[in-house]
Amino acid sequence: MPITDFFLIFILYKKGEDLAISKSKIKNHQMKKIRVGTKNSKVINGQLFITELKAISIKIKNLADKINWQDKVFHPTLGKMLSYSGKYIRVV
Repeated sequence: MPITDFFLIFILYKKGEDLAISKSKIKNHQMKKIRVGTKNSKVINGQLFITELKAISIKIKNLADKINWQDKVFHPTLGKMLSYSGKYIRVV
């Protein structure tokens, strides 16, 4: 278990929360990534660009805040794409 997880469990335990609930909160906290594929994203110079349709489908506020609506690229087949600076899982 990483040290950051240990401290998060300790803080939640001090608040009086159940340890099983605390572990699920840690798991949910670490799983904040969007899932992208070749049909809705492109990586250009190490930076991820997602389609506008993918961008508006992201409902989690922490992830939606990482979309840069001003940094746009136009792709010939995918259309207008927006820069994304958060964590992601790329599926081929």
